[in-house]
Amino acid sequence: MKRLLLMLGCIFMLSNSAWSQGFTTNNTNGNLLDACGNNFIMKGMNVPLAWYVSNVNGSIAALKTNTKSNCLRIVVETGTSDNSWQTCVVNCINNKMIPMVELHDVTGSTDPARLKAMGDFWASKAAFFNNTNFNGVNIKKHILINLANEWGTWQTATNKNTVWRDAVINAIKPMRNAGITTTIVVDAVGYGQDIDDAYNIRTYAKDIQRADNTNLGGPSNSTEKSNLLFSIHMYCEWRKGGDNIAIVNTIKSSGIPIIVGEFGYQHATDGSCDIDEQLIINTCQTGGIGWLAWSQKGNGSPVEYLDLCSDWNCTQLSTWGNTVINGTNGTKTAVECSVFSSTSCGTNNPTPTVSITAPANNSSFCVGSAITINATASVSSGSVSKVDFYDGNTLLGTDNTSPYSYTFNNASAGAHTLRAIATSAANVASTAATATVTVNALPAIAPQVQVNGGTWTAQSSAQLCEGGSLNIGPHPYDVATGWTWTGPNNFMASVREIQFPAITVAQGGEYTVNYKDANGCTSTVKIPVSVNVNPVVTITAPANNSTITGSPANITITANVAGTGISNVQFYNGTTLLGSDATAPYSYIWNNVSNGTYTLNVKATTTANCTGTSMATVTVTPVTGHSEDLETSGISCFPNPFQETFTITAPEAFDYVIYDAAGVVIEKGHGNKQVTTGQQLQRGVYMVKITSSIGDHWIKVTK
Repeated sequence: MKRLLLMLGCIFMLSNSAWSQGFTTNNTNGNLLDACGNNFIMKGMNVPLAWYVSNVNGSIAALKTNTKSNCLRIVVETGTSDNSWQTCVVNCINNKMIPMVELHDVTGSTDPARLKAMGDFWASKAAFFNNTNFNGVNIKKHILINLANEWGTWQTATNKNTVWRDAVINAIKPMRNAGITTTIVVDAVGYGQDIDDAYNIRTYAKDIQRADNTNLGGPSNSTEKSNLLFSIHMYCEWRKGGDNIAIVNTIKSSGIPIIVGEFGYQHATDGSCDIDEQLIINTCQTGGIGWLAWSQKGNGSPVEYLDLCSDWNCTQLSTWGNTVINGTNGTKTAVECSVFSSTSCGTNNPTPTVSITAPANNSSFCVGSAITINATASVSSGSVSKVDFYDGNTLLGTDNTSPYSYTFNNASAGAHTLRAIATSAANVASTAATATVTVNALPAIAPQVQVNGGTWTAQSSAQLCEGGSLNIGPHPYDVATGWTWTGPNNFMASVREIQFPAITVAQGGEYTVNYKDANGCTSTVKIPVSVNVNPVVTITAPANNSTITGSPANITITANVAGTGISNVQFYNGTTLLGSDATAPYSYIWNNVSNGTYTLNVKATTTANCTGTSMATVTVTPVTGHSEDLETSGISCFPNPFQETFTITAPEAFDYVIYDAAGVVIEKGHGNKQVTTGQQLQRGVYMVKITSSIGDHWIKVTK
């Protein structure tokens, strides 16, 4: 608090592994623990030593007698002589009150360097704080150190950024580097009051704990060894209708233990800042949270009303003081710290022992395996409160009950040093038991596929047409054992390479290969195989083994194709492509086909590049053996025989073809009821085919 202002705060406790002497915090349940391992819930007041050295030092014994306080927060400035504040510390211990020293120099400062200077100041006093026999008094066993009073303004708090967090982390580090291991008390930002139900403490305290955990030799992802108390000062921010006082219990249960470092019943001369002091005291009582009221005596204008006592010995009390000291849950109900009734605790507590019973040292596992760590722990006097399990310096988990165990899942490949540390009820930690294990990587399976005798390729699936050949041979290719396969239709195999020389549609599906390496680690790969159906082709014309007359002939080839995704149908004479058709019904007209025997092939192709074929044999013969039609229906050739030319007549337009005796076409033409021809013919016999709407008629002519 500023010298002329009253500020209240709750000290939040953080969990910690035990030291052989001094206060620690439990960062799981939020308790402050004394050197005997017992909860300590402070009830007391702030005393203004920095400004009234002789008055305060002369009143310590009377304060114990008249108020029954179990803790005093001692206001110190860097200019206060060491003898003055150290005498006050010794006087508190001799009168069975816990001393908490605090530096008041940087109240309301926003300079991180000034807060760091407070940490440096306390670090320079490490020899005193760690002294176990200072004029016959064990300082280390009894001392609490408040880093600094109320660093950071309302604006610093309202910004809700990491400035306060980072400044505190930087300030406590030199204290730890100097060997100070006892509990450090950290005031909230914003003149100790924080904002919005202690937003900054709720948001950033765990980060500060993790940093302190590292300072004290713990892993950076844990708060176990951290030994910090966070303190809120409850004034106008916490007035009636202001922030929710009960939030302190929520904070404590989250693993941030708490006292109220300063508070008053009013903080404005006009009465506009009315604070419910009894609610604060009762809330702390319910949550097991300590508190320290502001302040003994000596407050200047205009806040004289914050004096608890009318005299330094507190024989006469103000109304405010009567509430704090004699009221419900007041200081006269305080429980004296247990270190004062047990001279041995904190010095002779036995160290527990722990051993790892499983896994065995130098065991091997595979990535993905669950590693169950079992441990036994004991202590010669008292009990074991927990066993912590580590992977190296990384805390894995904690077991509070025997048998002690933790299951380590998802361990990375490589060597792991498993550690178990037991802690006694007196907060004494054992030496770590260790076991080294190796976690082997799973073997790599690289699928390789060969389709239709082609090149082996690295691919995780295969697609081919029915009847094709498929080989699947995953790598490592040079290892023949350790392979097992399962697949469609109860397929099973125990070789590396599986083969399908003529695959069927039924053999399509998902094939699973497992490979177990020399370390006993198994990997699995699934390889889907898609087998596409071939199209079915039928030549519908001409019929197989049919004969077509004509020299030459025109052949219309038609085909029916059954299947899906037909992209093209090709027509061949043997292996010579004649043409193609991409649209059903599929056909092709082969014109001017000479006499002979031909093998017609029709090939259909799907979008999946699957094919089907059909074949038909056809023979083209010359026109021979045709007889002259007796009934010509008005169609005639004259003169017949003829010398030079002859004339073809018909009742309508017609086409004509002249064949020689061998059936070879000599001439073709068209006439409109009549045409004269024959000049080019040699002497001989010819057949004339006349085609009109009434059909074909044959007439034999001779030249």
